[in-house]
Amino acid sequence: YNCILVYNLLMEESGLFDLIKTLSKAEKRYFKRYAGRGANGLGKPHAVQLFEALEQSPVFDAIAFHKANHVKAFYKNLASEKQHLLKVLLQCLNECHRSHNARKQIHFHIDSFELLFQKRQYKLCEKQLNRALKLAKGYEYPSYLFEIYKLFGKLYQHSGNYLKMAEMLSKVKSDEKDLLVGMEYEFKLKLAEFRSFSVSRKIGYPRTSKDKKIYEDLLLSAKPYARKDAS
Repeated sequence: YNCILVYNLLMEESGLFDLIKTLSKAEKRYFKRYAGRGANGLGKPHAVQLFEALEQSPVFDAIAFHKANHVKAFYKNLASEKQHLLKVLLQCLNECHRSHNARKQIHFHIDSFELLFQKRQYKLCEKQLNRALKLAKGYEYPSYLFEIYKLFGKLYQHSGNYLKMAEMLSKVKSDEKDLLVGMEYEFKLKLAEFRSFSVSRKIGYPRTSKDKKIYEDLLLSAKPYARKDAS
């Protein structure tokens, strides 16, 4: 019984059960395919077994969970299996939603650059940075441009390509004004967003003409900084 209480506490603290309940049917299908890769007919991985055991019940019941799963292989090391499932689940969700989120795509290319750089695959590194740069410019993320240009400098320094470095420096100089203006717009947009949340908490739905005017002013202040990325 004490063991059941411990497992119950593990589930509640991790938030794993609550996270699984937020998943859509498409996300669940994607996870099972993602986590089941490489099984090669050896049966379901422990992460998938634990996932299916948790998704069956609308409310987590430690005693019922114990009765239904205590003889299964994943139950023997439930604490570590739980941590592994959470890790795989987060990796899967990031993978699933990357194609619809410009920021995730930029991070993917930057992370890929770091991996390739360690292996000294400099041509592939340059391709990843160019893709990240195209996204950052296309979706108007000036804060990422600074990081990407810095990585270009790192790449050309280590590969000994000083002609490319000089070329990149001239690009940075030509983009300098746009970068600073973009950064200014980005901060102003965040400020407008913060003010809108503050106003919402303070006055809620606009009930008077004065309240309505406050909201209208907020909308007008944000319009010049509208971005291409809807997220």
